[in-house]
Amino acid sequence: MADIQEHLPVDGHSVMGLIDGRDTTERHVFSEYHSNGVYCTCFMVRRGDYKYIHIQGHQNQLFDLKNDPGEWQNLIGDPRTADLEQELKALIFEAFDPGAIEQEVRLTISKRQLLRRWGEVTGVQWAYTPQFDAEKNTIIQYLPAGNKNSLPTGAVGLWENESEL
Repeated sequence: MADIQEHLPVDGHSVMGLIDGRDTTERHVFSEYHSNGVYCTCFMVRRGDYKYIHIQGHQNQLFDLKNDPGEWQNLIGDPRTADLEQELKALIFEAFDPGAIEQEVRLTISKRQLLRRWGEVTGVQWAYTPQFDAEKNTIIQYLPAGNKNSLPTGAVGLWENESEL
């Protein structure tokens, strides 16, 4: 993308070929969710028009998104999609260990509940959203006011409005 040929190792595959149209290979896409308010692990894999959902300890789901975009008809157990069901399930279990992840999630539930209660009692929010002023330089607005010494080494002189520091 930036005419740089060196790459660091990453999980997954580049989507650049999909963006510029060079790659038309059929792919599958994963999603996982086991966070705030969810007390079991959830995994999804999508390939083509089909979406398979594995919710640890609950019934799996398979949907044909082309013919059922609202996901009303669960195709799990339908003999016509049995092979697809097994293929998509296998993709999830090749990529993840839902049982181990489920155990980790359960171990953190009491910690998350304690932090939530602490925030309710103290009024302190766990999540922090910094305020961004689009009229200021991205880096400068987060430095302590009036302190040029807080700039990274070599950064002095790089911004037009350094006088505002």
